[in-house]
Amino acid sequence: SYRCRYKVSRGCLDGNKITGKKGFSYLRGGIAVGMYQKIRTQGSLIKTEEENVYRVREVIAESNGSRILKAEEGDSGETVLLKEYLPDSSSELDGDSLVREAAKRELHLCMVIKEAGFPGALILNQCVQEQESGIIFGVMREVRKGRTLQKFVRSEEWKQMVLQDRLQLAYDLFKLINNLHKETGIIHGDLSPSNIYLYDTGMESERERTYPMALLDFGCSVCSGENQAAQFIGGTEGYVHPQLWEGIRDKLQESDDWYAAVQIFWYLLTGRSPIEYPITEDHLEEICEE
Repeated sequence: SYRCRYKVSRGCLDGNKITGKKGFSYLRGGIAVGMYQKIRTQGSLIKTEEENVYRVREVIAESNGSRILKAEEGDSGETVLLKEYLPDSSSELDGDSLVREAAKRELHLCMVIKEAGFPGALILNQCVQEQESGIIFGVMREVRKGRTLQKFVRSEEWKQMVLQDRLQLAYDLFKLINNLHKETGIIHGDLSPSNIYLYDTGMESERERTYPMALLDFGCSVCSGENQAAQFIGGTEGYVHPQLWEGIRDKLQESDDWYAAVQIFWYLLTGRSPIEYPITEDHLEEICEE
């Protein structure tokens, strides 16, 4: 019931290893060193040490370090989102400690967002641990019916949208990002179509239609002005500023969110990511120059 995912965001093949830009190596072939995930199927149960039971409905987003599940909680039947922190066995450091620290840090940032009264985010309310595997989950409550922007763009509803409505959706997203920066002082750091949750019910007036939405997954986020000297820079390939991939700098800026927003704008208009090929060293140089 487990599978392995290779962390190959960029790098080159070197014999039986895949060597990344920063020197991390991952074995290829029968013995794989990487990220092991328990496969979550619709209807499977997650039982936690805190005596919570969740029934998985679907996987709504997935990245190298985590994935987000939509689930129903126990007897109440409340719809929640679960962020599953995936252990990375390729790290030379204690994987469990890293995961716990990441969950603790994200929970703190979510409390900052909550205290600021920012309504445009689905934040972690608590963290729980699965009994069987020990995997850590962040729990997001008060979830309205909806889907990620990535899934929405793949739907028939998006195909039938006129240009004006697509522009309105982009405007609402840009306004949400701007409000995040101004009201909370937080830089998201991993904006992508899979980290934007679009509610199914829009709001219409005589002049326009608005699209209520919320931001997901603050695992890469930082507070503006925070000392990021030891921060790990993650993100989704194709939506991370090229200077971060290239290693020209290693600190997040508000402009990084806006770079990702422009890439999402293109995706929203066309249904295609601006960069649809694996990013190599040559591609990085071309992107940075452009």
